[in-house]
Amino acid sequence: MAAKWKIHILTTTDADAPSKKFAFLAPDGQYTGLSATTGVAEATTDGEKSLPLCTVESLLGSPLVVRKTVRYTKAGKTRYGDLVVAVDKADTFATDIVGKTYNGGVVKDAYSPRRASFR
Repeated sequence: MAAKWKIHILTTTDADAPSKKFAFLAPDGQYTGLSATTGVAEATTDGEKSLPLCTVESLLGSPLVVRKTVRYTKAGKTRYGDLVVAVDKADTFATDIVGKTYNGGVVKDAYSPRRASFR
């Protein structure tokens, strides 16, 4: 069965400007419980769901977000996943994410990917 895609909202904050919201599609449950760590949450209100959608590639091309890779264990196997993280959360992401649940497993490590990935 294919994964369901849901609208997620990336919220960026800056000391000099008001916060901005950007909508993009991501698999259902990918950012569950990680909104404080990543700055991304599932859209809940009709106003958020009606925002124009951005592609992940266009968000990564902007100075507002970075891609981070997490290493997690699920059913005794090591797996990897990519997350989009707001720039203002990126500096503390690696320490804050360790021990949290991601995709049914426990996060062991987080880092910036070594290769460019445009999926």
